[in-house]
Amino acid sequence: EAVLQLRAAYGHRKQKVAIVLVDRATIVSTMGQFTIAKALYAEAIEILEPQTATDQDRLRLAVTLSNYGVMLRKLGDLSGAEDQYHRALLLYESIDDDDGGYASTLNNLAALHHAQGDTAGALSLRGLVVGFSPREGISASSGRCGSTSGLQTGLRPVVRRHRHFETFSIM
Repeated sequence: EAVLQLRAAYGHRKQKVAIVLVDRATIVSTMGQFTIAKALYAEAIEILEPQTATDQDRLRLAVTLSNYGVMLRKLGDLSGAEDQYHRALLLYESIDDDDGGYASTLNNLAALHHAQGDTAGALSLRGLVVGFSPREGISASSGRCGSTSGLQTGLRPVVRRHRHFETFSIM
């Protein structure tokens, strides 16, 4: 119902609808209403996906995909979360200045690997986040570290300020 009201209010300005949906998803997720947040993120992604002409458009979609991945992980959909992280990483690779989003998403992917018991994969990804590992890449089909196929051009080492990402402990 809220989505219908937003669409009626904003009409053809779909970007604004998507931004409001993402904002609402963020709010309800902080209140623990993950199922509602999941639906709001999915609706926002549906609006944003066809509009990726500029770096800003791709950045907006990449951030939303990464956040959606976090939401899916919280709901226990680890495979879905991993898919969203990979989609976000592909977009981040096409953006010159991602404001730390690439590193954030790599860190989220590392947390996912850790949650799945893949400590070596988590550490490898964590090394990419802080810039210590070579460009090993991640296979787009399997999501496992060490593949030489990479996502598009291979994962790049990242040395940037890191904010808005989950942390985890290997111990």
